Amino acid sequence: MKALIALLAVALLALPVAAEEPVDGVSGASWTEPSLPPLSDEELTQKITNWLAGHWMLTLATADRRGEPHASPVVYFSEGTTIYVRAKPDTNKIRNIEQNPSVAYTVWEPAAKFEQVRSLQVSGRARVLRGAERDRVERIFRTAPGTQAAAIRAFLEKEGISPEQAFPEGEAWTIVAIEPIQARWIERSRSADEGQVWRTRPNR
Repeated sequence: MKALIALLAVALLALPVAAEEPVDGVSGASWTEPSLPPLSDEELTQKITNWLAGHWMLTLATADRRGEPHASPVVYFSEGTTIYVRAKPDTNKIRNIEQNPSVAYTVWEPAAKFEQVRSLQVSGRARVLRGAERDRVERIFRTAPGTQAAAIRAFLEKEGISPEQAFPEGEAWTIVAIEPIQARWIERSRSADEGQVWRTRPNR
């Protein structure tokens, strides 16, 4: 009997083991489609600019002078690769930016499948606007241009919030410009790797 059990054990060990079924390339197996060629610098810049212009909310990460992090969703609008956000002066994000201008943000869309993921991850420098520059951007926020305006209006209508409630006249808002230093564009339908990096400062 012992000899029979030993023979069965050897036979089981010799059976081929089925490979783990890859799930959209996440399991480390294979990507079902070959990666497409990387975008040129001009194409990548245009892709980033269009992505920013076509959205209106992002997740902004800031940190205080000790490095304590804070992340929150904020409404924004863009001019090229520069984005503008605004918030009350006593919020964590504004206090952090005044102490530490290094920030990061991501703009992404929900995806049902891994290969549908598209996102933009940016690190940059934030700057509180003053004077005429601030007034110009404040006027733009009130008119909320382009696609971002339509998205904001639709959201407010859905939630039953009037523009006057959302952006009351006379309230003090701190307005911040964020200039990108480095961006990473991830488009899983093009490639399963970590995406393409775009920089404003060479060799950084």
